[in-house]
Amino acid sequence: MINPLTRRILTGTVVVISLSAPACKKTTTTPAPPKPVAAFAATINGTAISSGWIWVSNGNPGTGFVEISAGVSDASSDGILLQANNVVAPTTVTLNSNASLGSFGQYSSGPAATEIMYRTDASHTGTITFTQVDATNKLLSGTFTFTALQYSPAGTPTVNVTNGSFSNITW
Repeated sequence: MINPLTRRILTGTVVVISLSAPACKKTTTTPAPPKPVAAFAATINGTAISSGWIWVSNGNPGTGFVEISAGVSDASSDGILLQANNVVAPTTVTLNSNASLGSFGQYSSGPAATEIMYRTDASHTGTITFTQVDATNKLLSGTFTFTALQYSPAGTPTVNVTNGSFSNITW
C-alpha cells in the first residue's frame, strides 16, 4: 500500500510531467553551408602552377584596395602578388605600375637570399578582372594575366603570367 502523501507527490509529478511534455519541442538547427574552397592557379612562362597558400594579405576590397598573395608551396618562396586599387565591385584593373601603391602584378622566384622578382611597369602590363566582389561573404574571384620585367635585382628578362585565376579568396 502506498502512503497517501507519496501518492499525492507521485500524482502531482505525473500531472506536471504530462502538462509540460507538450511544451517540449524538438529544436532543429540547420547547419551552416560549407565555406567555398579557395583556389589560385596560373601559367608561368608556359608552366602551370597551383597555389599551396593564398590570402588577401593587405587591404579590404570594401575600401577599394586589394592585395592578393599566393605561393606555390610553404617550402618555396615562388609566388605571385597582385595589387589593385579602386575595387569595390566587379571590374577590370590594368596592371601597369611598379610603385608600391599602384596596381601591379609581381612574380617572385628562388630562395629568399637570391630571390628574383619580376613586376609590371608602364611597358610591361596586364589586367586583373574581378568577377566576384562579395562584401557580404567577403569573397573575391577573378582572372589575371601579365608580363613583368625583372626588377630585383634589376635586369632585362621578362616573365609571362597567363591563364591566371582565383576563386573564393576570403578577406
